[in-house]
Amino acid sequence: MKIGVLILAAGFSNRMGVNKALLKFNKDYTFLDQLVSQYQLTEINKITIISQNDSLPIHSSIFSKKIQFVKNEYPRLGRSYSIHLGLQSFKSFDFVFIQNIDNPFTKSELLILMISQARSNIALVPQVKSKNSHPILIPQTLCEKIMNERAKSFDFRDLFTKFSKRYIQWDEENIRANINTMKEYERWLSY
Repeated sequence: MKIGVLILAAGFSNRMGVNKALLKFNKDYTFLDQLVSQYQLTEINKITIISQNDSLPIHSSIFSKKIQFVKNEYPRLGRSYSIHLGLQSFKSFDFVFIQNIDNPFTKSELLILMISQARSNIALVPQVKSKNSHPILIPQTLCEKIMNERAKSFDFRDLFTKFSKRYIQWDEENIRANINTMKEYERWLSY
């Protein structure tokens, strides 16, 4: 089974004022480092990072050949365009995680649980107290549907809403953290 992860980091971070991928998660890691490190503890075959840049700094202890950067030259086209662009690198993969950079509390234990329950034709969504969370795991069938859409005009949310899903229950509230402002950052990551 080939599994990839698409990390979405091409947004403008307007409300935060700095690139969220480079925010400190702890004294050693940025948000990007944290996410890459957790995925590397699983059976992931490839990590694609969508960014406005050709690359972003990654801590040397976790950098690997599994990581590739894809530059989004049209970030104003939004999240759906980034997903479409990033999925181009997973054409032969069975499943792909879609991970937002501003949801930094993803844990390898959750990822391993999701991989163990992966089935074709069903997307997996973690839930905390009946509220949907991230990351999501999508099968190749949904990847193909996305690839058949027009890149600059399709709506991922609309397509995903209509696709079959299974919900994975998770107890840790912090995976719901969506950090878009300095106030949210301080709330979730006060050292």
